[in-house]
Amino acid sequence: ESIILTINKYDIHKTDRIIPKLESIQLIISKQSKELENALSSSLITADSVVKARNLINTSPSIATPEFIANIADKIARENKLSIEIYNKQAIIKNKMFGILAVSSGSINEPRVVVLKYNKKQAKKTIALVGKGITFDSGGLSLKNSVGMETMKIDMTGAAVVIYTINAIAKLNLNVNVIGIAMLTENMPGHNAYKPGDIISTMSGKTIEVLNTDAEGRIVLADGLHLAKKYSPDYIIDIATLTGAAMVALGSECAAILGNDQELINSLIESGKTTYERLWQLPMFDEYADYIKSDFADMKNVVSNSGSFGGTITASKFLQNFIDDKKWAHLDIAPVDWNETDKDYRGRGGTAFGIRLLTHFLSNIS
Repeated sequence: ESIILTINKYDIHKTDRIIPKLESIQLIISKQSKELENALSSSLITADSVVKARNLINTSPSIATPEFIANIADKIARENKLSIEIYNKQAIIKNKMFGILAVSSGSINEPRVVVLKYNKKQAKKTIALVGKGITFDSGGLSLKNSVGMETMKIDMTGAAVVIYTINAIAKLNLNVNVIGIAMLTENMPGHNAYKPGDIISTMSGKTIEVLNTDAEGRIVLADGLHLAKKYSPDYIIDIATLTGAAMVALGSECAAILGNDQELINSLIESGKTTYERLWQLPMFDEYADYIKSDFADMKNVVSNSGSFGGTITASKFLQNFIDDKKWAHLDIAPVDWNETDKDYRGRGGTAFGIRLLTHFLSNIS
């Protein structure tokens, strides 16, 4: 994995590009080992999915639109003989996914919801993976500054991780059922954009008072999490570049994990240690739910009292409203989704953090 990921660079637009050519790798071992053969095969498959996800994450946002990424998911489904549903705007409206519809309303590029299904008849566990896929995040009418927008093509990392994790586990033939849901839209300040002060409904019927259109990821995930429950999963895991507060809390060395099931959280943390995609748990005390209570709707999408802080936790409490009694973990990967400089096998640009972690976790379940 390290060797393959180290030589991968996203420099396809450079005119003086030098393509590194890996001639061979020699491993010196004491005896032939089936375990080693399996590990090598698994590593090649996993690393290939990470490289492809990184390339997608680094693709220009004017190219990597919701439709473009949905077409990639469709190609992966055909390659691996998986079933797939792709909801276009009309299907999104029909299914009352008014959260993602509101976020997409300022963009000329229509939203897509992708449901990618990997099924094994003999599998005992079903896992739903839900990925935030904001293909470009301008902040909407709550506009980001120019520096804040520089890397916002990577706000779809969660969706890319979900799609390419399923690509990996299908090629690994794991004995587990996985439903991958990618919520794909732009967040733009167009003439029809949703506004601070709007009250919007969601697929669950619960209502949201919008105070900041740049807190759009949780609104999109509200529909995705509710959709995931339709498949009666044993666990729901969402992965999202959700909050700047996670970056303040954790720097750039690990992602935040929160949820309602400690056994699930512990398993993901252990897989993170093994793959060096590390997670750090933050609390989910009941009192934090009070921070997002609204006088006009079921909840508000941000804390209006700036002195309250705890943005990563309050965003997670927001998401918990759409979980019901399902066992759930939320991965906020905002601290680790982008490298400004080369870091050994983690090159400059999008990291695709989460594919190796989730593949390891699903392998353990398998």
